[in-house]
Amino acid sequence: MKKRTLKQMQKMLDVHFHDEWGRILDDINIMRQHGTQSGNQVNIHPTLMSDFLIHFRILHEFFYGKKDKRVCKAKDYIKWNKKESKRIKIWNRRIHEYLAHLSYSRLKRWRPWPIQSLLYPHYRKITIRFIKELPPKYNSRLLGDLKQRLISEVRI
Repeated sequence: MKKRTLKQMQKMLDVHFHDEWGRILDDINIMRQHGTQSGNQVNIHPTLMSDFLIHFRILHEFFYGKKDKRVCKAKDYIKWNKKESKRIKIWNRRIHEYLAHLSYSRLKRWRPWPIQSLLYPHYRKITIRFIKELPPKYNSRLLGDLKQRLISEVRI
């Protein structure tokens, strides 16, 4: 496999990585407008939920996925050896089952997805850290704007 050029590496961040977060943040805005509150949990339409989970899964692969030269990873840009927590590992497995399989785990007692309490705060925090640690050659206005938005967007 050919080595990626600087321009390709920058494009992956500015277009594709940025777009994943853009979609998550768009989903948050839709959820705020149309979601209904039930206790501390926001009830989210299944279509919107699937969209959220797909983009969190893509971020998970970027930050924690196994080595694969075909897939862009955080460690392609910086020294990144962060291990996923047990909770993130469990929820990522659940996301995979929900999105990719008609699994028997769907028969178990329903548990709300921890978008507000775990997934968003976790990926927000590590994305901010990732952008802060990027070498200058990968920094861009788009990533700077994303970092500022994530810093100011503390809660869903």
